[in-house]
Amino acid sequence: MRQKRITAIMMASAMVFALMGCGSGSAGAISTEITQADPSFEYNGKTVSFTDDPQTVVEAIKSVAELADEVDGTESSGKTYDFDKNGENYNLSISTSADEGNEIIGSMLVNGGEFKTSKGIGIGSKAEEVEAAYGNPNERTKLKKEEIYAYRCDGYSFSFTIKGGQVKSILYSNSNFHG
Repeated sequence: MRQKRITAIMMASAMVFALMGCGSGSAGAISTEITQADPSFEYNGKTVSFTDDPQTVVEAIKSVAELADEVDGTESSGKTYDFDKNGENYNLSISTSADEGNEIIGSMLVNGGEFKTSKGIGIGSKAEEVEAAYGNPNERTKLKKEEIYAYRCDGYSFSFTIKGGQVKSILYSNSNFHG
């Protein structure tokens, strides 16, 4: 239940960023906008990009991870792919959506596994390493025991949930995601 609450908050933050877009000023912004951040990531040794077409990403991940669940939504809501079940959670979940007739990755949630961003940040990385790699976040959201560092980029946003000074989850969200 707690993981669902955190996921919902992260998704809401990502949707706000998606509506604002990269480069938009905001009264709530804590720091300057980041420049370009490479949307590629590595999962279990396979490198792909969050902005690649969904089938390319899903097939690449399937080659190095166990597809634990695949849920078909409606034509407009897309699909959800869950990889590497870990207790009650999945290490990696990818949700797709239709955007003007094209399927896109709407969001990707990382809770574990051998995942690294293009700058080497993964589950267990220290908060200081996140800021050293990406700078000050565009927005910080403090919860009771966690803090969310959120960053906006051109076409997508990403955020890190920090607990006890370490990354506990990572969320990527497409600016065109409407699901």
